Amino acid sequence: MPNIFELANITRRKGVIISRSERIKREGSPWYPYQLPVTAAGAAVTLHIPALFPDSRKYQPLDFVEIVNNGIATPLTVVINGPAGDSHYIPAGVIRTISGQGVALWQVEITNNGAGATALGLIRFNFKKEAMTIDRWAQEQ
Repeated sequence: MPNIFELANITRRKGVIISRSERIKREGSPWYPYQLPVTAAGAAVTLHIPALFPDSRKYQPLDFVEIVNNGIATPLTVVINGPAGDSHYIPAGVIRTISGQGVALWQVEITNNGAGATALGLIRFNFKKEAMTIDRWAQEQ
C-alpha cells in the first residue's frame, strides 16, 4: 500500500503505457466554451452537450461547469439534466462553478429571469471533465 507521499507524487514510470481512461483520469478534458446568445426575458435555451460538442463524447459525462454571468441585470436559472435535475440560481454579475460527485452534464437548460434580453458575449459557460483529485482517488480505493 503506497503512503500519502507516494500518492501525491503520482508520476509515469518509464516503460509503462498508460491507457486512455487512465490519462483522462489524470488530465481531465479540454475546456468546451459556450456563449449564451441574445435571449429574450423569460426565454430558455437548452444545450445538449454531446450534440453541441461532438469532441466531448470521449470524455462523457462532463462533470464541471463554470458559469460567468457578466450581465448587469440578467439573473439566470440553470437546470441540469431536465426538469427532474438540479436547479441553480445564478444572480447577475457572478462567477459560479457546479461540480463534484454525482454531477453528470448531459443537458443544460438556461432561463433568463431578467426583465430584459441578455447581451451577446456577457454570459459564458465553460464545460469540462475534471481530473481526478487525490481525495477522489483515495475514496475509490
